[in-house]
Amino acid sequence: MASPPENPLVSVIVPAFNAESKLPAALDSVLAQTEVSWECLVIDDGSTDGTAGIVRNYEAKDSRFRLIQQENLGVGAARNSGLAQAKGEFIAPLDADDRWLPEKLAKQVDRMKAEGPDCGLVYCWSNRIDDQGAFMWRCRPFEAEGEVFDALLMWNFVGNASVPLYRASVLAGIRPYLTRVEQGGVQGCEDWELSLRMADCCRFAVVRNYLVDYRQVFPCMSGDVRGMASSYDVLIQRLGEAGRNTPQKIYRWSAGHFNAYLVSKAFGGGMHLEVFRFILKSFAADHAMLINRRLYIYGLKTCAKVILGRVLGIKRRPASRPGKARVPKAAPAHPNAGVRSMSYLELLQEHRWATTVGSAKETGGPPPC
Repeated sequence: MASPPENPLVSVIVPAFNAESKLPAALDSVLAQTEVSWECLVIDDGSTDGTAGIVRNYEAKDSRFRLIQQENLGVGAARNSGLAQAKGEFIAPLDADDRWLPEKLAKQVDRMKAEGPDCGLVYCWSNRIDDQGAFMWRCRPFEAEGEVFDALLMWNFVGNASVPLYRASVLAGIRPYLTRVEQGGVQGCEDWELSLRMADCCRFAVVRNYLVDYRQVFPCMSGDVRGMASSYDVLIQRLGEAGRNTPQKIYRWSAGHFNAYLVSKAFGGGMHLEVFRFILKSFAADHAMLINRRLYIYGLKTCAKVILGRVLGIKRRPASRPGKARVPKAAPAHPNAGVRSMSYLELLQEHRWATTVGSAKETGGPPPC
């Protein structure tokens, strides 16, 4: 049942390409939203499966759903098509393979209203789920608020495209998502790039709850590490063209972190050469990454896989095999809380993060190493 008309309307934008297996879970999570008025625009980005038929079934049952069809232009263009037809005071993107917890929109709307018109984006925290929808782990709970541009460039603490709630009036004043064409045929960082431009003109706030289930399996867009790397290069180039006075060390730290992230993605996808490529790029961007033991572990494990594969003929197991469901554990108040002592790199990252957040009200700890 729809919420009372005095509630501000939230436009949910769902880009979908050949998403018939996961889309119902995403749309059901929209239906389950409590105490909020919404419309849901599903953009079928040239699907060749039953995606459009699924959306039509939802349309027939609930008029708040609307199908928009276009040729395959990529996720950025699909989201922009939704933005062009959205009527809401707030905008909430949702990827077709993710899902929300029932209070996600209500909590973010309440926080946005409480913060006032100079707040343009409210984010929350995410759970990681596997291909079957089973809980895997909780993502790091960042708490940066206020003016967060430098912190967001250093690390994309918003996390993923299904997290933010945007104020439509602020979003309307800037260029929308970068399209695949604008990124030279690749995609992957368009949501981070948009959040950075939002951070350049408004304040951010956070809802300190895990309200998004973020599904990531291979093959997926973030598993295309080469495309992600190229998309990141476009993001950095665009920031340079904007002429913002950001310290160069923030760019170096950002590149070191991002390439280390791509190492983990390449390793999970069995892309052996890319593992070493991004390890070297991480080292070159930020020399502190030379003491990141995780990168050496990824490198050694990759060497072992290559040797076992060539000498013994052992093939790697599929990266996207279903995992055993886990019980969510409460996240520590501080990302480095625990009985073990912090490594030198973690201490360095904590210092960097503290100096980067600027006027942010709270940090929630340093980025991961």
